[in-house]
Amino acid sequence: MISKFTNKQIDFLSGILKNKHRINILHGSVRSGKTVISLVAWILLIAESPKYSSYIMVGKTLTTLKRNCLSIIQSILPFEAFDYSLTKKEAILYGRKIYLEGVNDSRAENKIRGLTLNAAYCDELTLFPEDFFSMLLSRLSLKGSFLLGTTNPDTPNHWLLKKFIKAKRNIDIKTWKFLLDDNTSIPSEIRKQMKAIGFEM
Repeated sequence: MISKFTNKQIDFLSGILKNKHRINILHGSVRSGKTVISLVAWILLIAESPKYSSYIMVGKTLTTLKRNCLSIIQSILPFEAFDYSLTKKEAILYGRKIYLEGVNDSRAENKIRGLTLNAAYCDELTLFPEDFFSMLLSRLSLKGSFLLGTTNPDTPNHWLLKKFIKAKRNIDIKTWKFLLDDNTSIPSEIRKQMKAIGFEM
């Protein structure tokens, strides 16, 4: 699955492993390499996290979470290190139990009420309802708790851009912007054509 990390991916990985923040968001163009490297970081961070804490991975739907994230982790790790069940909405990563959730309806916020979480992974954050994201942050109440998420650009007035990515607030957040040219595993001519038809954001 992964033959070589790009320079941007290496910079991100070394940075977050040395100093993760409460909120960690990778954003930018599609096909810029952010999802794969964020999942590698998630694997490494969970492997060194408390075994009996609670964790969660969230996507727009369980189907998109499987396609975008779970299948990639499964291709990276051996079976004994990672397994999941969409029926049970649970995964096991290096012995740590991870809840799996989708946020595709107005009741999403209720799905995580009452949980106390050590870490959360969020796929395609701009597709999440704002009230779910706020509730999720409130569930990350342990010392050292963190959120790791990815997203592609949305409208300039999107709540995630205004209140977190571009916000000047006293919150513990770190963002990384990935561009098409950061993904040097894609041939330069193909990247040029993708940018010409509007894939660069």
